[in-house]
Amino acid sequence: MAADHRSICKFEATTNENYVRLRNSLATTVAKTVNEWVKRKKAQRKRELNDLNEYLRIPHQPEDDLELVQGSRLSGTCEWIVQKESYLAWRDLAANAPTILWINGKPATGKSVLAGYIITQLQQRKLDCSYYFFKHGEKSKSRLINCLRSLALQMGRQNEQVRRILSDLRKESAQLDSVSERGIWREIFVSAIFRNNKDLHYWVIDGLDECESSEVFIESFLGKLDPATNLRVLITARDMPKIKAAFLGLGGHRSCELPISTPDTLQDIKTVINEKSNSLTVKDDELRAALLEKVLEKSQGSSCGLSWS
Repeated sequence: MAADHRSICKFEATTNENYVRLRNSLATTVAKTVNEWVKRKKAQRKRELNDLNEYLRIPHQPEDDLELVQGSRLSGTCEWIVQKESYLAWRDLAANAPTILWINGKPATGKSVLAGYIITQLQQRKLDCSYYFFKHGEKSKSRLINCLRSLALQMGRQNEQVRRILSDLRKESAQLDSVSERGIWREIFVSAIFRNNKDLHYWVIDGLDECESSEVFIESFLGKLDPATNLRVLITARDMPKIKAAFLGLGGHRSCELPISTPDTLQDIKTVINEKSNSLTVKDDELRAALLEKVLEKSQGSSCGLSWS
């Protein structure tokens, strides 16, 4: 800069050549420093996530199951859930609202697709949400221990503090292969994540009735969780006696039941029927309408109960 030690920081106007040169130099330095910091943070996050993947070793990626149910949902379906007071109270943290919501229904009433819709809604609201889809027909997807590993990994991906907590645990114990589901719940969730992280988090767990240890999860894990834990849990499952008894054991202050009724899904079924009717070769409008009405009546609130015979 063309200035002596007395005038180096004195400028007549912002158009002054020395001022412009100094401003641009500072801006360049700041931008470079910020970019380097961002690169370091991204590299650090990538290393931490790789470490968590190695530590938790989940057998499948949760995003695959979510994409599957999202692809199955027709536009306009599942929206009835946002009219349910019990769901809104759970989602919006209403005063004294139970932190656990059990949505139940008969087989093939669209519970998994509904779970996917709820997950999407929570994500669109920028809320931290982890999820799991149980599947009885797939051994690895019916085990509670894999659900817990997946939930922990997802929480670590979304929350920096949780990621640090899990990284510290990994340093203390490099492998979880010999740790039971109760051990993971106690060591990773109760003693580490929930104790040291107070941020709000949502869990959406679909098909708990297809889990080998459904009662353990409800009674021994959720039932004994500190009520002050900042966690909202939504579970979908069939209305089975053992599961109903487990939820009743939690008490109305901890959990709430939301049954899926035929009126709830009626419009969804109509949407599915109309979509399928596009493949019909019936040209007469009255005959088509009568056929659709017959199919709707036979469906009995189940999308899988639809038959064109």
